[in-house]
Amino acid sequence: PRDRVARVAHILDAAAVAAAGKSMTVADVESFYMVDLNFSVMLGVISNGRDIPHRDLEEQLMKLCSAGGPVILTGHSGVGKSAIMLRTAVNWVRRGGIAIWMEPKETRKMDTTEAKQFCQDILSMIPAGGRALLCLDAPALWADAFEALWETCSGEPQIQILMAERFN
Repeated sequence: PRDRVARVAHILDAAAVAAAGKSMTVADVESFYMVDLNFSVMLGVISNGRDIPHRDLEEQLMKLCSAGGPVILTGHSGVGKSAIMLRTAVNWVRRGGIAIWMEPKETRKMDTTEAKQFCQDILSMIPAGGRALLCLDAPALWADAFEALWETCSGEPQIQILMAERFN
């Protein structure tokens, strides 16, 4: 199951977060602040605490995610939606959870059958008593897969959906 998930999404667990923080370079920090949306760069900088934290927003997002309903971040391009969503994912992992990150360039078309398998695979990866954070970055750019995922995963109490969508 983990391999199937990894084919279409990034899997964040404690080992991935730690490795990303260790591999971060000064050039990564510079690139991050030039609004480089490369997932590996963002994860390295955020895992290493080199971004500008927004503690109040982080705590609000963690509370909303803990409550169980889907959480949607909206805003203009470049305001930091993806970064704060990734910071929330890193915090989720640091609190013992697992996070799955999907973005347009990492996502292929997905029908309902594939989405059901994807959700089942995520469920099989969750530690007993835990929940997974499914982060969907710019889902409007991959609407077919998003629609299938929404239909199959949004009703799963062990899968928390957090997504960022721009509106400009």
